[in-house]
Amino acid sequence: MREGEDNRGSNTGLLRDCKVGVEAITHIVRPVALHRSECWSVGAEASVDPCAVGDIPPCRVQSSSKPVAEIPPMKPTKAPDRRNELHNRISHLELEETPPDFEAELAHQGCYMPLRLMPDRIKHDNLVMAELSESGRRHPLLSFLRVRTAQVENGRQMLASNPENELVTKFQRLNIVRLAEAAKQMRWAVGSSRKMVQAIILDIVDPLRIVDGLWTMKVTLQDESVDSFMCLVDSFTLSSLIGLTPGEAMEVRASSDVARRKDGQRRLAAVEEQLRRLDLLLEVEMFSGGRADPVIRSIKTFMQALDA
Repeated sequence: MREGEDNRGSNTGLLRDCKVGVEAITHIVRPVALHRSECWSVGAEASVDPCAVGDIPPCRVQSSSKPVAEIPPMKPTKAPDRRNELHNRISHLELEETPPDFEAELAHQGCYMPLRLMPDRIKHDNLVMAELSESGRRHPLLSFLRVRTAQVENGRQMLASNPENELVTKFQRLNIVRLAEAAKQMRWAVGSSRKMVQAIILDIVDPLRIVDGLWTMKVTLQDESVDSFMCLVDSFTLSSLIGLTPGEAMEVRASSDVARRKDGQRRLAAVEEQLRRLDLLLEVEMFSGGRADPVIRSIKTFMQALDA
């Protein structure tokens, strides 16, 4: 009997200890469960803790079933419109009055970065509107030809309005070419052609003399393209430089007047001095295939050519 009472007392002590432990745990768990009441399922049934004893209130457990959000049906995507994308990109470009600095762009990008073919900043004048035949919509496109044409027209108007620029226009009308270019053009031509060249008379190969009643002289020309170019000087050109025809020169030579002969000698000596000038424009007649020596048909200075 005494042993049974001892066992009964020990069991009662164990139950009392369990009750105290469960009450301590319940006081800790209940505030957390009440604070997170939205996380518990409303329709779930309360389950009783098997360790609960006496008046310990039951605890709610979290429902294993979670609400699933409804997934809307997926809609088919459309292919991107490249024209609208290009229009949106160009319409958001920053427009400035100054042209883009390509050197700064290259220096900033470095050698390992791809080069942007179209800068972010472009000029207002470079934007023109072009209508597409497919959709009828208008998109801004780059047109450098329009800008270049406007610049050329403005330049022509400035040349026409300013009298000082008339000399530039006259110089352009002379159509001056180099000796090498003129000789190359005559390879594919027939007959003869006259070219205006800017060259210097490098040397006099055959001196001035009268042959068959005509003035003759052979010289070599030089310009930027040719070091030595052999040609003859026309008799009419020499007559204009001397101021005497071959017949008049023969009369002066046979004259007994000393003053007249000295004047003739000064005229002949002045020819070489005139040919040594550096501002000469020579009209050279060239023949196809090199079948004859080129002939200088006229000699003028720049001022004579521009004043004409």
